[in-house]
Amino acid sequence: MMKFLTKYYTLLENLKYIFFTIYLFSLPVAKVASIQSISMSLFTLLVVATEYKKWSLKDLLKIKTPLVLLFIIALLAYISLFFTIDINETLKEVNKGVIKNVAFMIVLFYYFMNLGYDKIKIYIYIFFSSLLLHSVINIITWANVGFDFSYRTGGLLDGYIYNGGGERFGIWAVYALGCAISLFIFSKNKILAAAFLAISLLSIISNNTRATYIGVAFVLVSIFFIFIRSNKFRLFSCVAAVIFVFGFYQISHHISPDRYNLTLIPKYIELMKKTPKEMGAYSEMGLTESVPSRISSWKSVIIYRLHEPFVPTGYGRFLYGKTIRKLNSEQDIPFSNYSQLHNEFLGMFFSLGIFGFLAFIGIWISYLKTSVQVGKNNDALIQAFGYTIFFGALGFIASLIFGSFFGSSEAKLFYLTLGMALGIYYKKGPENNDKHT
Repeated sequence: MMKFLTKYYTLLENLKYIFFTIYLFSLPVAKVASIQSISMSLFTLLVVATEYKKWSLKDLLKIKTPLVLLFIIALLAYISLFFTIDINETLKEVNKGVIKNVAFMIVLFYYFMNLGYDKIKIYIYIFFSSLLLHSVINIITWANVGFDFSYRTGGLLDGYIYNGGGERFGIWAVYALGCAISLFIFSKNKILAAAFLAISLLSIISNNTRATYIGVAFVLVSIFFIFIRSNKFRLFSCVAAVIFVFGFYQISHHISPDRYNLTLIPKYIELMKKTPKEMGAYSEMGLTESVPSRISSWKSVIIYRLHEPFVPTGYGRFLYGKTIRKLNSEQDIPFSNYSQLHNEFLGMFFSLGIFGFLAFIGIWISYLKTSVQVGKNNDALIQAFGYTIFFGALGFIASLIFGSFFGSSEAKLFYLTLGMALGIYYKKGPENNDKHT
């Protein structure tokens, strides 16, 4: 009987690994939402069925800060149903984008809090393997177009295969870079880590998006403050960074007439002085539409929120375009007709008001704090996991400044890694938090 139960339990554990792997590997893939949903549901069902007896409501008090922040966002999103121009869209966004993901995060928190370190490491290896595999796939898609820099590859998510711009996959690319850097710092196998680092850097170059490069800059700055202790090296790094920025500013118009041309910054500053509607004359200033359209949209939101900072307008990434035209005057509506705001932070500010905006910032602070706490673990692999999601979060934040990505598979990545990190940090048992952190 015991032998049968052991085999049965082993089978269930293996099924958890399988469904978790399918879910994680399918996240940065377009048009497979059903696979994601089924694998997540089956994994959750198995975890709840086999682990629920170990769970206590009191344990939720350990993660009260992120839960309170997420509760504020969810509550305001439901309140926004009274103000939205599309109730069905808002209801779908809050139920699928927030409630469902938060529930999964809580399941992961409980699961990893009660899981042995040997099994936790298997899940971490799965996570790292997914980042490496999709980095390789991204490079392969670049090779298929002859390593042409005019393409912005997005792997299987939003690259040239799906007529995208690569911005969404850029989030995954920075997570992969963070993973490679973390393994290089903490693991003993420097050769494998160096190979992963080279692959991730090549993937980022092929991705070729501005937000991704800014995310990489955030990662490098964080490494400078966290790991560099030599004052001489810090001084050298600062001087080198200043020289690089100044030099790039001088030659950027030769590298790119638009996308990376820093000499256009004075024109963008001048453009900001105009009304959102007047910014439609960007071509007369020698500019192309990409940046002016974003500036126009962002200024339009700020103008509205200066007059009405509290009342929600309707939660949903795709409601901005119609809503702003309903609320603002003719001169204060953006000249571009985008359905999304292309800035998730301002998007939260616009849709949920000042309290939703602050709660959204707070949940990212909680994410960064938790990842650093996990990074203080005595185990090298768990340290690498903590700093992987810390570095990845910095790239994620950079992408959210220029895009509305907190509702698709990237949001699922956020809640998945946050749940894992919270569970690892508050882990119970003989190998408890006091010993390992």
